[in-house]
Amino acid sequence: MEYIKDAKTDFILSNDIRIPIRVRGRKEIIEKYHKYYSSERMNDHL
Repeated sequence: MEYIKDAKTDFILSNDIRIPIRVRGRKEIIEKYHKYYSSERMNDHL
């Protein structure tokens, strides 16, 4: 997940490759990504 630059309708990787997020379950996938990203940022500040 460290290589994901953005996640809206697709995951955009740090090398600008787009990986589509399936429509079914998209909300849950994005929420899990944001939760992971937030927890990683908190760990970086410790």
